[in-house]
Amino acid sequence: MYWAIGFGGQIIQVDRGSDTVVVRLGRNVPGARYGPADTAKVVTMALVTP
Repeated sequence: MYWAIGFGGQIIQVDRGSDTVVVRLGRNVPGARYGPADTAKVVTMALVTP
């Protein structure tokens, strides 16, 4: 799995194992954090939930 972490909470995640690419362009809300673990959770839920 490959990651690119950008300014303001932008994230790119490439998972060759599941042939998925996730791009998050949104900004972080003050006091809230959104990181690679959150992105991985979203992808896992999308792949597992029918």
